[in-house]
Amino acid sequence: MTTPTLTPPPPAATAAAALEARVIILETQLAATLPTLATKADLARLEGKMDVMNERQEGRANRLEEKIDAMDARHEARMDAMDARHEARANQLDEKMDAMDARHDAQVKQMKENTDAQMDALSNRLLIRFAIIAIGASALVAAAIKYLP
Repeated sequence: MTTPTLTPPPPAATAAAALEARVIILETQLAATLPTLATKADLARLEGKMDVMNERQEGRANRLEEKIDAMDARHEARMDAMDARHEARANQLDEKMDAMDARHDAQVKQMKENTDAQMDALSNRLLIRFAIIAIGASALVAAAIKYLP
């Protein structure tokens, strides 16, 4: 950045000529710039175009929102259907497990009854054998007593 230097004021004739040159430059710049500036009609047209663009964008946004809502509804319906299928499958599996539990309980009960019956049969056979042994032993004792002096 350069520092401004103080210069003595120009004489009156040169000052008027410098001022005239500056005015000419400004008029030229103004003449070049004015045609590029927007008029009220240009601004009105632009505003109309922007209103149309805003309406289009709003329409697009509404359509997009409708699509999203429809997708959300389809997704929710799919999730509900999937939940219902899973719930039905879980109920089927629960029923199968209950049936398997019932069969298992019946098999265990049958095995216990069979084991109890076999144990009763073995116990009866053992009692018969012990009775036979006892009878044989008592016969031996009686015979021994007969032959003892």
